[in-house]
Amino acid sequence: MRIMSPNEQNFEIRYRRLFETARDGIIILNAQTGQIDDANPFLLKMLGYSRQEMADMKFWDIFPLKEVPMARFKELQVKKYLRFEDLPLESKEGKRTQVEFVNNIYEVNGKKVAQCNIRDIAERKKTEEKLEQYNESLELQVSQRTNQLIGKNEELKHEIIDRQASERHVYASNKILKLLAKRISQNEYSDSLVRLLMDWSRCRCVGVQVINGKEQFHYDSFQGFKPEFWKLENGLSLLEKEIFSVNVLNARTEAEYLTAITVKGAFRCDNTKEFVAGISKKAKINFLKARVKNGFMSVAIIPIYSQGKIIAAIHLADERPCMVNLSKIEFIEQLTPLIAEGIDKFDIENKMNIAHEELAQSKRLSDIGTLAATVAHELRNPLAAINIAMQNIRRKKQDLPIDTHLDSIEKKVKESDQIISNLLFCSRLKTPHYEAVNIRSILVECVEIIKKRDNKRKFKLIQKIEETKVLIDADPLQMRELFSNILNNAFDAIAAKNGVITVGLEINDVASVVIYFKDNGIGISVEDLKKIQEPFFTTKAKGTGLGLTVCQQIIMQHNGEFDIKSEVGQGTIVTICLPKKR
Repeated sequence: MRIMSPNEQNFEIRYRRLFETARDGIIILNAQTGQIDDANPFLLKMLGYSRQEMADMKFWDIFPLKEVPMARFKELQVKKYLRFEDLPLESKEGKRTQVEFVNNIYEVNGKKVAQCNIRDIAERKKTEEKLEQYNESLELQVSQRTNQLIGKNEELKHEIIDRQASERHVYASNKILKLLAKRISQNEYSDSLVRLLMDWSRCRCVGVQVINGKEQFHYDSFQGFKPEFWKLENGLSLLEKEIFSVNVLNARTEAEYLTAITVKGAFRCDNTKEFVAGISKKAKINFLKARVKNGFMSVAIIPIYSQGKIIAAIHLADERPCMVNLSKIEFIEQLTPLIAEGIDKFDIENKMNIAHEELAQSKRLSDIGTLAATVAHELRNPLAAINIAMQNIRRKKQDLPIDTHLDSIEKKVKESDQIISNLLFCSRLKTPHYEAVNIRSILVECVEIIKKRDNKRKFKLIQKIEETKVLIDADPLQMRELFSNILNNAFDAIAAKNGVITVGLEINDVASVVIYFKDNGIGISVEDLKKIQEPFFTTKAKGTGLGLTVCQQIIMQHNGEFDIKSEVGQGTIVTICLPKKR
């Protein structure tokens, strides 16, 4: 046995003192076999073993599972150093303790030993777990706060957007209100409105369409569209029937079509080609086909309501896709009540103008009545005397030159008497004496009379009158006067040769009939067309200017409608619509 030197003895004493008093566990192992050679008091107390019991154990016996520490010991033999803290120690009573192992191999007196320093880390683990929980809690709070901030930012963003939208709406509303405050015509209002809508929508083509009394649409104003397109569009009937109807679509596309309709009833399509592609041939809608053919990718039709009824529509179109997004349409929809006020304003003004004109017309007719009552007696008495004298001269003097003059006098007397009759008829026109009359037979009767008016004139008379009996509530005498006046005007307007008069009778619907008179005569100028229904206005050399005034009164008394269309050199079309029941 080798005797240690004094230095080695001192080192051994110090080491032994440290080994015995250390506050961490220490195990000395056989580096070859893993046998425990020694264990310090701290570890013995931690595990509850005696030194002798420990001396009979191997490294892996102090762990609950043997396989893993055995593998770790082999790893230590290779690496000479090993640190781990994932294997708990197990005491004699079975209590487990989380520890940290620091292992290393070194030589002592030529023999390899393994020293394991073992530190109890249970408190540290608890602290780490608490710290981890705290970190998780902190991360959760940070996450929640971040989400709150994101939510607040979104709210602020929406608030800013809403405020901007509100400011934009107020700005646009003020523009329309200023427009309404101006003393401008309806056309100027519509044109200004279209310009504003072009600025707000950024669409190249904008039109404003207003409904008239016949529930048909005509375009008041538009910009950007080709005239050919408008001509095609003028064939559209009611907005809700033709534009917003989904009855013609099959079930597969009906849902897709409805997605294009806004809550307030506007139609919008950001890609017409894709939209139309999903509709069957039979189901393609005219207005969409027309827009696709004209190259419009974005289209929108926004109805304008007043008192629950559609009174107008705004049309938007552009060759670019995605020009009629929902926010843009909703912005314009918010302005439609103000736009409707402007349309109603002009509608009221037009009705007032019509009422003033009717009042003036009534006054003129009243003046005519006064004139007729005063003059008729004064004129007819001398006319009767002239007629009697003429007959006496004709009996007493048989002379051909004198007879010619007498014929001329007789003709002028009849013309003068007819003028007086017209005046009296116009002034005495009363409420119709209604009867159930066959309007077809009265019309045919008047046509037969006009055929015999002048045998020297060669003209063609075309009758497009249905053979069926058509009964309406009307005054038969006034109907004869009405048809005769219009036929006489047509006869006077056509040329002596190659003249054509067409008379038609159609059953428009269950409630009304339509009678029309068409001629290929000289026509009426635009200026004269505005005046022809005024009393005493005439373009004829021998006319009284009361014929159409009488016609207008008769039709108004029968609650009908009267329309005249004419073009110089092309002829005239007079259309009368009469209700079947009064």
